[in-house]
Order: sequence, then C-alpha cells, then structure tokens
Amino acid sequence: MPDTVGNIAAGQQKWQDALLAARLLTHFPDAGVSARVRGSPSPAREKWLVYLKSSIPNERPLVRIPSNCTPENLRSDIDVVASLVAGRITRRVGSLERANRGYILVSMAERLEAASASLLAQAAEGTLQQDTQKGGGAIRSVIVAFDEAGDEQPQLPAVLSERLVLDVCVDGLDLKTIETMDTGRGNRTNQPVDWQQVTLSDKQQQQISDLAVLLGSGSLRVQIGLSKIARMVAALDGRNDATDSHLAHAARLVFKDIAIPEVAEAPTEDAATPDQQSDSQSSQQEADQNTDKFPETLSDLEDLLVNVQAANASITGALNSDKKSRALRNAKTGKSGNRTLKSSRGRPVGLTAKAPFSGVRPNISATLRAAIPWQRLRNPVALQMGWTADLGLRISPTDFRFVRFKHRSETTAIFAVDASGSTALSRLAEAKGAVELLLADCYVRRDSVALVAFRGTSADTLLEPTRSLVRAKRSLAALPGGGATPLASGIMRSLELAEHAKQRGQTPLIVYLTDGRGNISLAGNVDRKSASEEAVQLARQGAALGIRSIFIDIAARPKPLALDLAKAMEAEYCALPHVTASAVSQIVSRHLAEKT
Repeated sequence: MPDTVGNIAAGQQKWQDALLAARLLTHFPDAGVSARVRGSPSPAREKWLVYLKSSIPNERPLVRIPSNCTPENLRSDIDVVASLVAGRITRRVGSLERANRGYILVSMAERLEAASASLLAQAAEGTLQQDTQKGGGAIRSVIVAFDEAGDEQPQLPAVLSERLVLDVCVDGLDLKTIETMDTGRGNRTNQPVDWQQVTLSDKQQQQISDLAVLLGSGSLRVQIGLSKIARMVAALDGRNDATDSHLAHAARLVFKDIAIPEVAEAPTEDAATPDQQSDSQSSQQEADQNTDKFPETLSDLEDLLVNVQAANASITGALNSDKKSRALRNAKTGKSGNRTLKSSRGRPVGLTAKAPFSGVRPNISATLRAAIPWQRLRNPVALQMGWTADLGLRISPTDFRFVRFKHRSETTAIFAVDASGSTALSRLAEAKGAVELLLADCYVRRDSVALVAFRGTSADTLLEPTRSLVRAKRSLAALPGGGATPLASGIMRSLELAEHAKQRGQTPLIVYLTDGRGNISLAGNVDRKSASEEAVQLARQGAALGIRSIFIDIAARPKPLALDLAKAMEAEYCALPHVTASAVSQIVSRHLAEKT
C-alpha cells in the first residue's frame, strides 16, 4: 500500500507540473520559452495536448509539422509551378512563417533532420529572419517538441534540445489518477503580472547558478532558462518577487527526473516530540521505496546540490583522465568517424552552387528556383511584352544547384605495440585481448582494427585493418616478442596505415602501447639519441597531419620521456603501469564512441 500511495502522489505531482508548463507556454507566449514533451502517445499526453490547445489565445496561430519535414517546407521560397503559370515570381509561405508569433507542434521530434532542427531552434530564439519582400523581421514561435525516444534510441538533435527550456514528462501517467484532478484553470486567485518585473534574491541567483552547473550542461542557456522559468512561475502566481517554492517548481520543470535525496522533512512545532521522531524512523523503510521525490523548498534544493556534488566528485575521480589535446579537439570524431560532405551517398544536408563531385546532376527544382528571378533580364521579349507560359526558360550554368550529401566515415583503430624487452609477452597478450574486445563492437560502430608490433630492428603489420573476428584471432595466434625497441619504425608504420585509412575515407586513431624509450634508429643501428630524435620528428609529423592518437605508457615507472613524446604527437597521455585488456579497451572505446 505505501508503494501505491507514493506512486499515485508522484503521478499527481508530475501531472501538475505538466499543466503548469502548459500554463506558462500559453500565458507568456512572447517570453521565448519552448518545451520538450517526453513520452509515447497515450491518453495522458493527448489530454495534456487538448489542455494546451484550449489555452492558446485565438489570435495565435497553431501549426503542426511532422518529423520528416524538410528545410524547403519550413522556409518560404519560390513556388516554381505557380511562377511558371502566373508569369511572375510567386512565393510559397513556409510553415515557420505561418506559425510566426504562434505555436509549432512537432511530432516525433527525435527523428528531425539536423537542418530542420536548426531552423526550429532559430525560430524558438527569434533569430530567423522573414522574407525581405514581406517586411523582414524575425520569426519567433513557441516550439512544443514531442520526444518519443527511449534511452537506447537516437535522441533529439542537440541544436534544438538546448533551446527547449521546459522538460515535460507525461510518460507513465495513469489516466484514472489525473482524471480526478482539477486542471487548475481557476484555482489561482491572483492576476498574473509581467514576468520581467519579478525579482530574484542574491541567494536564489546563486542557487540557480549552482543548479545549472551541476544538473545541466553548464551552459548559460540552462542558467538563463531556469531563472526565466522561476520568474514566470512567480508572475503566474501574481507576485513580484520569487519565493523558494517558485524556484523549486522551476527546477522540476527544467531538469528531467529531478529528485531530492531521502532526507527527513523539517519538523513542525507539533512534530518535534520523541514519539513522532521514532515513528518517522520506523517509516523510513517505506519512504526508501517511494520513487520520484520532488523538491518543494530551497532547503530541499540545497540538499540536492550536496548529493550531486558528491556524485560528481566520485565520477571525476573514477574517470581520472587528462584533457583532450589540440589534435583530438581539431579532429571531430564520432562513433562512426568523421562526417564527409563531398560524397555521393548519405543524408542530404543542403544545396550548393558548386558540384560536390564529378558526374553529379543538378537538382531540377532548386535550379529552376534560382533561374526564375532572372528570366525578364535574360529574355528581351519577356522584358518588353511580359512573361507568358509559352516562353522558354533561359538557364545559365550559374543557376545550377546541387544537393550535398553527408555520410559518416568508418573509424580505424591502429594498435602500435612495443614487443621488445622482457615484458613483451605480457604486453602482447593484453594487446591481443584489447583488440578482440574492440572487435566485438566493430559491427555496431562500423570500426576496423589493425595491429602493428615493433621489435628488433623493424616494425611489422601483424593485422591489416579488419572487422573480422575470425581473421583477427588467426593473425594474433602467434606473435613474436623480445629484442630491441625500434620505436621510430613503429611510429612510421602506424602513420603509413593511418594515411592509407584516410585515403579510403576512414578516420584513423593510433593507440601506442610503449614506454617511449627507443634505441634503434630508422637505419637499423643501435643509436639511442638518433632513435629518440627520429621518434619525436615522426610524432610531430603525425600531429601536423591531424591524426588522432593515444599514448598509453606501459612502463612500470613512467618517465618524462614518454610524456614529452606524447606532447610532440599531441596525443592523450595515459599512464598504465599494469596493462589489462579491459583497461586498454575502455580507453580506446571512449574515444571511438564519444562525439566532440
């Protein structure tokens, strides 16, 4: 029974927050606040949508767009067919212009294209300009994006999600529970005031800053949005100063699934007796089972901050990784490699007047739209007599418009393993284990793995770039070990494989497992000084080429020599005296899976 009561209370609180978000959107449509509504299609979501529509002022337009809308449909542009029939330029009004000063409902927003999401983000911020022939001015709309993505599914484009201040969740709500609740239309006796006149205390502003850093992405948009929502909640309540309760409401509306730690509530004058304290302790087990605790006061938010700070400290200590080098930051990577624009396949991302590759055909509709405004100047008959439908179009090469495609290239992880010395067998064994662990995920990430071992006087490619686990195990079955350390040869061979990968359209990532102490030059002579100088020179060459690399120092006692070599190649340096296959695999997987 306590679980059921707690779930009902949590559902009621979630529904009240959803209604409060709808009231903020409809009472302050010009505040520049948009919302993200999480949850699959359900009666609760439909009821929330009905409540939102009924609260929108009549003078505000309401436009609903699907997730597969293209930028051409969103923007106003030349209507080719109507222009040819009418004999003059006729423009088509886009969805964004029709929804100016109004509301846009986006279904399945997680499937939006990046270009469409960018236009919606500009409309939400009021930075998208209208057609100059219609007076210009900025387009501003309230965006309500319905997000149906699960935790393991593609998420809403970041360019749009960063600008959706309100985070509403209607998923998992019981319709029977919310039907018994009042929608709250008339339970506010105070008249709403101008939210821009509401003030925040210094303590509340500091609290907002801490919450934005710890619970949000740390960007100013989160802090500004939280401050704006707190003032809007207070304005809706008819107050000129925000209270702690208003700030708690704003935090629940901005941050997803916010919950306070399991702490006892502040006792009242009647609840300070020892008997009641013992009762609260006996009911602590039941309270621990309740989910979705919501902060109601500023003290609850302070408790939340303390717990989040402790969690952040533990996470930071667990990661214990260095900052990314300039080479890693400059090489934009994703789990499927760099995005390539000059491609004949992939996702269309826009138009260009220059052919992206040889043999490409121009886009007919875009070319006609570019040529139509020039017909009166190019055709003397049309200039004197006016345009008629029987006149032919005069199209020049400058009118050609081509579709650009973008696709993600594959990523190739190249392992350069030091196979020299007395510990070669253990290092090679762990390198083989790391390669096999990474290959298990290659089919998912579209990655390839290669292995270079350097020992004696040269470096050998033991495994060409492959995604075949069977081939990898067969090639890794017998690896030689022992001898001198031709570090320069290993770096050179790794750079050659990386260049070959780039020529195939792949994104290379070199992982060095060595102590950085080479003693064999490129000529095959035993010369520690020349070997060190050649290794540094090749490392700088790799950095100049923009090849990403990770330097894992496997020496029992790391020395500055390895760190200096990592700085020369602008690689991320990781000291790993005790090499394990899982540790190496985790380091490499982090770079392959992250999106910078």
